[in-house]
Amino acid sequence: MNRKNLTAAVLAGLAGAVGIAGSAQAVNINPDGLGQVLLYPYYTINGDNMTLLSVVNTNDEAKAIKVRFLESENSVEVLDFNLYMSAYDVWTASIEPQPDGRMDQSCDPNPGDDTDVYCTGPVLVVPEDENTCMVPAFPKIQSFLPFAYQAFGDFEGDGGSQTQDRMNEGHFEMLEMGVLTAEGDFDPETMATHTTVDGEWLPADCAGLNKAWTTLGVGENLVQGEWVVQRDKAIDPPTGGLFGGAGVVNVWEGALHTYDATAINGWSASGYSDDGFSSLHTDPGNLAPNLNSGDTFMANVFLDNGTPYSATFDGDRASVDAVSFVFMHDSLMNEYVTDQGLLARTEWVLTFPTKRFYVDSTDAPHAPFTTAWAPVPADSDNLATACEIVALTGLWDREERDEGDPDCEDLGTCEEDKPPIVSPPPPFIPPPPPPGIEPFELCYEVNVIRFGAAGEAGIDLPAETEILGKPAGAYLNFDNTDVFPDQHFKYGWARLELDDYLFDADESGDYDDDELFSRADLGGLNGLPVVGFAVNRFSNNYLPGPDGSQVLSAYGSLFNHKATRKIGSDDGGPVNPQ
Repeated sequence: MNRKNLTAAVLAGLAGAVGIAGSAQAVNINPDGLGQVLLYPYYTINGDNMTLLSVVNTNDEAKAIKVRFLESENSVEVLDFNLYMSAYDVWTASIEPQPDGRMDQSCDPNPGDDTDVYCTGPVLVVPEDENTCMVPAFPKIQSFLPFAYQAFGDFEGDGGSQTQDRMNEGHFEMLEMGVLTAEGDFDPETMATHTTVDGEWLPADCAGLNKAWTTLGVGENLVQGEWVVQRDKAIDPPTGGLFGGAGVVNVWEGALHTYDATAINGWSASGYSDDGFSSLHTDPGNLAPNLNSGDTFMANVFLDNGTPYSATFDGDRASVDAVSFVFMHDSLMNEYVTDQGLLARTEWVLTFPTKRFYVDSTDAPHAPFTTAWAPVPADSDNLATACEIVALTGLWDREERDEGDPDCEDLGTCEEDKPPIVSPPPPFIPPPPPPGIEPFELCYEVNVIRFGAAGEAGIDLPAETEILGKPAGAYLNFDNTDVFPDQHFKYGWARLELDDYLFDADESGDYDDDELFSRADLGGLNGLPVVGFAVNRFSNNYLPGPDGSQVLSAYGSLFNHKATRKIGSDDGGPVNPQ
């Protein structure tokens, strides 16, 4: 046991002995936006969009950060690298479509055969003047890579879609692995710190940081880098202080929608995983650290009435359980605007940032999720999914009318009054559901919901959503336009139920009042771990400018989802009541 391991173990033992282990460190979402872990719930290159991103180190310490991009279906990793930031540093990049005419063969799983495969998915573009140290030393344009999900050779893939455009949408995370220091002649802190190099303001030695992860030669000529030999050398525990954000921009529409990354504090106290020996600082391409690599198993949230609420976890998923706990919600709420006079459009993003840890294993599913990511036979036309039944339990306009407003007499629409249409509904939900509940499924880790007219029988939908560009067949649609005939719900708000779900337990083809089940709780909270936002876009087309020219008048907004938390009880049904 090295000195740092021993120190961490002793401190942990002392804290436990005096009963302060929980109060000393707990996973929490920092409302002030600074953290050890940053979760970015969405990126896209669909629909002429690109995504801008940034991370800022507010501390006077140099830091090692794992940057990881995950596709939308099953959060399979499509790119990761190590970022070494100096004190007070900022790193920026963008996620863009492959440039026209660029022939990148890095996506070819077998470059030695007679068939050339070129990348067609997103690329990470690093500005020419961005010099923060990246390991490996990527070119300024780096393709996302499909190898973790695409079938090739003996690898059968993960059962999901196999095309490279699966990577066009997803989410990403940044995890602080530790603080850079110096140990003997090895000084990564100085290497990462900006200074004047040949008349330019640059990190002192990015090449040295890459060399520290490099192995050269064989046998007696083998030379291993400092971190290859000891990956925690000159690395102290994470201290947090990171913040970041991202923005979806459509140049042709003149629209930009930005959001702050969600900041998690208290994820790691020692800089080591729960075994106390595995350093969080890993080589580029390593699937660790991840959200299940922290050494803190207690988490804190505030209930809706402001009361603090905590839970402590154990087992193989103790760390990610603590992270999931702070994202647990039983319902989500946000606004919508679809007024055609403003060419208004609304789309919701719902991301389950930890779902893969509960659905993508041989013994899945694990609560609070109820279905596993289930690969299907290779000759099947169906693709793997892990769907959760949720429900639209309320849709209101701005005058508090809902789809069942008792004052409909004043509108003369009582007999024609009908709930909103959710397209497509789950095929296995037999009608009719309980009144006021419109069930549907969220099947992926990143989900997009469009608000607007669904057309005849819900089949006349656009080929892609108007804002985020989610392709047809991959998004859900809430038809809010015909709740009251001639009194369209052009503005309002909606509520999604993430806890209680429908199940025809007696297989009668109908639902009884007692056939509404509650998901098994996580740490005492019901619902699902979710994060996301509503994005709106408006346009007045081209208007005359002050000088008489025509100006494209486009506006956008983005609002985080509002949510509630519910303490679980023994009244709900089992995780899978089959």
